[in-house]
Amino acid sequence: DGTGIGIVDVVAYNSSGGFNFNASTNASGWTNRTAITEYANIGGTRRYYSDYNINASRPNYFSDNHSHNVSLEQNNLSDRFTLTPDPLLIKGCINLTTEGTIYTQVADITNNTLIHDCIIVQAANVTLDCAGFSITSIQNYSGVYSNQLNTTVKNCNISMGDGTGGIGVEYRAGSDGSLLDNSTFIGGEIGISYVASHNSKITNVYINGSINDGISLASDWVDMRNLTVKNTIDIGIYYNGADYSNMTNATFLDNDGGSNGINIWGIGNTFRNITIMGNRISLNRDNNTFINIYSNRTSIPFIVDSDGTKITDWLNENDIAGDEVRVQAGELNNTCLNCTYELDDETVNAGAEWIRRWYYQAYVNDSDGNNISGADVVS
Repeated sequence: DGTGIGIVDVVAYNSSGGFNFNASTNASGWTNRTAITEYANIGGTRRYYSDYNINASRPNYFSDNHSHNVSLEQNNLSDRFTLTPDPLLIKGCINLTTEGTIYTQVADITNNTLIHDCIIVQAANVTLDCAGFSITSIQNYSGVYSNQLNTTVKNCNISMGDGTGGIGVEYRAGSDGSLLDNSTFIGGEIGISYVASHNSKITNVYINGSINDGISLASDWVDMRNLTVKNTIDIGIYYNGADYSNMTNATFLDNDGGSNGINIWGIGNTFRNITIMGNRISLNRDNNTFINIYSNRTSIPFIVDSDGTKITDWLNENDIAGDEVRVQAGELNNTCLNCTYELDDETVNAGAEWIRRWYYQAYVNDSDGNNISGADVVS
């Protein structure tokens, strides 16, 4: 655009490849005036050094090269180089349009005048590596948006507007097989939104202070690992018709004003190694499985409004005045194995079924104290 660029290295080599000078531009784009050798006369014999190869380069730009003949041009005090930004290096809101390309963010992006989503993925198999830089706006648009197959977004720090549409990363129909990794989301209406983005992965994500949901999941077969979701005004994670997904190693803290940390309107999901502090788990669809759950909510950590719920190894550590588990009327075949809570704090409504089980293991020996293998133990 004709604007001078600072900190550009300008290096000159003579016709034999010998180094002549290295100069650096100032903030206005100019180097200091230097000298360039036309020839050396040794014992009456001149050795000429033209043509010179002069290169201008700066990180994040494509370099520019000139050929300079000092004998013809002599003084040259306005040699102009034009550097073009590398399109794979992201410094502002942009559309990512080349399939199979890795784009790398190289500076924080702050844009409070957005009129559309900041970074829009428009080609399949694209990777956006934010490299730890931030994407920030007070406007209610998505920091990153994709409806393209196999989109990878990683190493991002995103904070968008708090109103409707202010989403950190938004995956929509067409973005199956996508990956979101090692990223932080602060504020915004929703931290992460998945709509019909199936067979995708979310790993190593931290979400704090979303106005609506920390994660809004309306996609199937999503694998989630190593999540922290806290201080959302509404739900920690909302399974909005999401089926057959897996969550492993997740912490939910003080979401929804202490109400719903996990709200499930989907079937066949599995939750493993979940810590839920000051929140409840609400089950509204069938056949969901929970393994190794720790909670400390002071009122109703589990509300079961579904059939076929399986809970294994659950500890609720708060001794409360009120229900620790509530099974709504008519909900059948719900089981809890090795679940620790106060029996008096269990409510099973009319026509509902709640089966509490404990582990059992037997040891058999003979009268001399020797182990016996193959013994049948029948109950």
